[in-house]
Amino acid sequence: NSDLQKIKPSVAHCSKKMKEEKKKYFLHSNFEDELFSIKTAYKLHAKNYTISKKRSISQPSPYTRSKLANEGSPYQNDVFLSPEIRNKNCKKRRKSKAEDKFEGLIELEEAVRGLDEKTLIKGELRINPKNYTEAYITHPEDRQDVLIVGVADRNRALDGDIVVVQIKDEDKWRKQQNGTVHKTGKVVHILELFHKRSIIGFVQKYDDNFALVKPRDCRLPRLLVAVATLPEQLRNSIEKYADVYYKAQIVCWNTPKFAQGLIVCMIGKKGEISAETEAILRELDLDSAPVPESLNKYLPPLPFTISQQEIDSRLDLRKETIFSIDPETARDLDDALSIRKLSSDTYEVGVHISDVSYFLEEGTPLDEKVSDRATTIYMVDRVNHMLPVQLCLLCSLLPGEDKLTFSVIWEMNKQGNIINTKFTRSVIHSCAQLSYSHVQDIMDGKETLNLPHLYNGKTEKDIRESILTLYSISKHLTAKRFAGGALRIDQPKIAFKLDNDCLPYEASLYILQDSNRLIEEFMLLANQSVAEFIHKKYPKVALLRRHPPPKEDMISRLETSLNKLGIFIETRTSGDLHSSLLKYTHDDPARAIVLNCLCSKAMCRALYYCYEPDTHHYALNIDMYTHFTSPIRRYVDIVVHRVLAAALGYSPLPSWDTDTVREYARNSNVKKYAAKRAGEASSDLFTALYIKKLGFLETEAVVFNINSHSFDAIVSSLALKIRVYIDDLQDVEVEHKENDIASSLHIRWKQLIYTQIVQLFSEVRLLLKIQETSLQIEAQLLPPSVLSYTSDSSSSYHSTMADIMPFG
Repeated sequence: NSDLQKIKPSVAHCSKKMKEEKKKYFLHSNFEDELFSIKTAYKLHAKNYTISKKRSISQPSPYTRSKLANEGSPYQNDVFLSPEIRNKNCKKRRKSKAEDKFEGLIELEEAVRGLDEKTLIKGELRINPKNYTEAYITHPEDRQDVLIVGVADRNRALDGDIVVVQIKDEDKWRKQQNGTVHKTGKVVHILELFHKRSIIGFVQKYDDNFALVKPRDCRLPRLLVAVATLPEQLRNSIEKYADVYYKAQIVCWNTPKFAQGLIVCMIGKKGEISAETEAILRELDLDSAPVPESLNKYLPPLPFTISQQEIDSRLDLRKETIFSIDPETARDLDDALSIRKLSSDTYEVGVHISDVSYFLEEGTPLDEKVSDRATTIYMVDRVNHMLPVQLCLLCSLLPGEDKLTFSVIWEMNKQGNIINTKFTRSVIHSCAQLSYSHVQDIMDGKETLNLPHLYNGKTEKDIRESILTLYSISKHLTAKRFAGGALRIDQPKIAFKLDNDCLPYEASLYILQDSNRLIEEFMLLANQSVAEFIHKKYPKVALLRRHPPPKEDMISRLETSLNKLGIFIETRTSGDLHSSLLKYTHDDPARAIVLNCLCSKAMCRALYYCYEPDTHHYALNIDMYTHFTSPIRRYVDIVVHRVLAAALGYSPLPSWDTDTVREYARNSNVKKYAAKRAGEASSDLFTALYIKKLGFLETEAVVFNINSHSFDAIVSSLALKIRVYIDDLQDVEVEHKENDIASSLHIRWKQLIYTQIVQLFSEVRLLLKIQETSLQIEAQLLPPSVLSYTSDSSSSYHSTMADIMPFG
């Protein structure tokens, strides 16, 4: 609401102006419904996105034309909707029922008043990716989700938009199967359009006048595109391009059934790796192109030599034993570690982070481009760098080279207790680029090591002693962190090996080892130390990161439901949850996978923020945290570096206010989550390619959800969640027994003369294969191969391969 207060003065100023101007924004007669708020429209006016008075309003604006042309659209001078088509559409609309139309959105002034009076609520819209008819926002007071049912009640809002919602009357709330009641609501205003209204999908014929774009993402509307506006090739032979991805843009959206829009460009053919990957990135509005080389003029040319004046202004650490630890294939080396013994019980431990902010000048076109990209995107077959390659080379902490860094240096004892903390700009000379496997070999006590080339006169003995001392301290830090109430919920992650054609020939789980944990502890400590320091110095522009507590209704329901299975978890604090989960997961991998999955569904996403009262990080159970350690791949870290440099007196504080930093935080939240989803979608794509190459795959899975005609399972070997339908099984009889989380499917295999009980934690055998017409994975339940029986229903989750009992 405090943000909305700032909007109020501008509303009166622009309201009259917009009443005079807003007809100029309508691309056709019903586009007024797309004017979501005065604020949004006035922004358009300020950017001179004008429409000529002399031009028919049935045509796109010059701005729209040029924008689409720049993105590869064939659109030139075609009329978007001819008068005949518009008249025909108007007749169709008059025939449609009232309930087939969206309700009008209230004006901004009314939305602000409702929020002030607490008759309305606002929040980020989240649409269920598996059921587009269900969307949610989190209630700002009780933190429970408000359900928005159906496209009509979403009122043209899309995933990620900031919306204003009116809670419906209590008699319209939805009753859950477990007896609880879910508040429902409807969108009455859209404050901010985060979704770009672009669609990736396939084009097919709708009628003589329109083509239909069917989106890949079911949360987006089907799109009608006037045939006259299609690219000539596509217009002449729509059927020929039925399996080709196109990008389209929503122009207007008047009814829940269809939106209307334009084709922007062709992406590529379905099934081709490059096209599938590009479709994933475009769908999530991520920039897949490298930073333009023309922006390299804002960087020093290569090769770059650090001046003596710059070295003299920094702490010179070039003679210390400093090394990086990263995956074997890493090329962007953000961080390095060092340790030096001060006395029998005290050490100087340093975390050294690449000083990207030294090279990336604030406010330049290059800086603006990087801030918009916000994050590096990691796909299976490619890495889309946030920074230009030249800047990556300048900043990466490669061994044998002098590099500029920011250092956090602690004086601490063997138990990891901090005596003193120092922050400084520094210059280092890394002696080795170690991989996690190198470090793990040292930690495991292997005598023969295959270390990479060492620089700076350092020896294998120097490296071994440093690693073992850091490892000893890191174990104390880990113990203290979890004793202090931290929570860890590990999710499986898959890694692929690709051949020369970029096809996967091997897939395996990525295993986190103690070497990963060592780095994690010192990076967490550096982030926490920097957060506390910059917040104390500049609280109004300190960009921080918090993790809200889990959704109370979901975690409470989970706790109650698991109690029915004899699993008692404590959810009062993150530490309680972690301790109670350990009791049930330390000796049972199947239970660990399912419980981690169920608990993660109740968790909120961690978010960047600036100058807000709630600073607590739930999972870490600390009051102050930020991201400082990865400036080559996260723009947030660069912002933090700039504030830290000002706090240390190296440079003046940038001319930011709180709103400026909040905008950085908001964009980074959106892009970071989109990049995460892109990486997951890429993993799913290559999992499908891997199974396709095999022909089929028989594997084991663990059940984590039961439905009346299907169940959901996790294939742990592939880090894959999949739904298994049972209606098509041959020679079986199925009975569904509903009992909340303890629901079960009793599957009678006639040829085996046994009944298999599939319920939470059951281990089942699946046959995975790829659909003939797509890269979608299908799963078929296989008959159990191991027959086991236990009469103790309370311990049913201890099943080995499948839960089976004789008839009767």
